[in-house]
Amino acid sequence: AGAHILEMQNEDVAKAWLNIDTEAQGAVYFASNSQIMVRSRFQSLPMPLIASPFANDLETCVVYIDEGHTRGTDLKLPVTAKGAVTLGSGQTKDQTVQAAMRLRQLGTTQSVAFLAPPEVYRSILDVRRAHTQELPRPVMLTSVDVVRWLLEQSCKANEQMMALHFSQCQDFCRRTDIVWKHPNFATNKQHLEKVLQVIRQVEQQTLQQ
Repeated sequence: AGAHILEMQNEDVAKAWLNIDTEAQGAVYFASNSQIMVRSRFQSLPMPLIASPFANDLETCVVYIDEGHTRGTDLKLPVTAKGAVTLGSGQTKDQTVQAAMRLRQLGTTQSVAFLAPPEVYRSILDVRRAHTQELPRPVMLTSVDVVRWLLEQSCKANEQMMALHFSQCQDFCRRTDIVWKHPNFATNKQHLEKVLQVIRQVEQQTLQQ
């Protein structure tokens, strides 16, 4: 979910993963056209998952879901599947939940681990230190620490959006008010001019402005 694998295409990730995991028989990924593909260890070219022997059984496959497909993807993963969710700077709980919930049995028979780069790891430590006032030795982070950090990032993101939300609220109130004052703007030219004066947003401005 942190979009860390930027230097490789999805197919390249699948191929590299097969080279690392010698027990996996296939690697599932999303092609550039969003078609679900699988690269088999014993075939030279990838094929659509639906046309492969793995279509109804991903037990022997590794599955790579890029950030763009963590919403709306519904693969039938093995009931004992283990997921790995990447964490990125500024990542919110909503992004993470969307990625983790590709595992439909998460919390029962499926599980997930979090992978964080050094800067995110340090940020999680800082949040934990601020919350507990101490760090045990050796430091052992848990999912509780990750969730606390995600909530912290979500709050910061909401705070950063406050100015935009305030501006949008003002604009909505201004538009609604002028329409209430001139309800016949659709048929009355004078009313229409009054409404346009309020709702029109001039994109071009002079240097003096």
